[in-house]
Parts: sequence; structure tokens; C-alpha cells
Amino acid sequence: MSKKRIAVVGVGNILMGDEGFGVRVIQYLKEKSIPNNVSLIDAGTWFFNIAGSLTDFDRVIVVDIAKGGKDPGTIYRFYEKDIKSNSEESISLHDFGVIESLNLERLVRKMPDDIIFYGIEPERIELSMDLSDKLKPLVQKVAEEIIKEVKN
Repeated sequence: MSKKRIAVVGVGNILMGDEGFGVRVIQYLKEKSIPNNVSLIDAGTWFFNIAGSLTDFDRVIVVDIAKGGKDPGTIYRFYEKDIKSNSEESISLHDFGVIESLNLERLVRKMPDDIIFYGIEPERIELSMDLSDKLKPLVQKVAEEIIKEVKN
């Protein structure tokens, strides 16, 4: 049996402080030993442009900031169905831009059913090339969680 093909996709704008968290995780992962069935994708602010290529994968892990109303630095791990909820506790991932992209792709092609999100509550989104002090150490923590997940 072959291993599942996994894409880890970092989303965000590295020019806007904590908004670049997902991309920073991908940069960190590129320096680590990753199984050969895992592809690391820096989507930047162009998730919509790469969404169609995700059909080649069995599992997709998206890393981005997420606004869930908790303290900055809170790490969320959730499934796509958790975001689609209309409850007041739903988590906002770029005002659902990532989810909207996935939903549009589903209209024309089969998308993976296994889509997991790692989101982090931002502290500051402002013109800066640096993550906030609160989020900097969490790049490694989230990356290590993803490494564990793709090795299982």
C-alpha cells in the first residue's frame, strides 16, 4: 500500500507581521527532514491559484492565521467542516477566503475530503516583516505538530 500524498500549505502575507505565520511555518519545515510523500507549498496570498492543484493529494494541511476570539498565540487545529458552521463560535480564516476557494474548486473537480487547518490567533497584523514576539516561538511548535501528523 502506498503512502498517502500530503500537501502542507502555508497561507499568508509575510509583509504584514503575524499574517505571514503560515508561510513562516513552511519556511521552517523546508529546513527539516520531511517524508517524501509530503509536499510543502508556500501559497502566500494566492491560495485560490493553487487550490486546483490540491486534487493530487489525499490529505491537505493548511496553516494560516485564524481569528477565533481567543488570546493571541492560541493554536487551533480543526477540520473544514468546523469552519463551515454558522455558530457564533466559528473560526474566521481570512474571512473564509480559503474555504471559499475550496468550495469553488469542488464545483468543478473532486477535492480531498481530508483537509485539516492549523490556525493561530494573531497578535498584530500591520506592515512588518517580523512576527510578533508572541508568535515567533510558535512557528517551531506548529511545525513540530505537523511533522508528527504527517509521519502517522
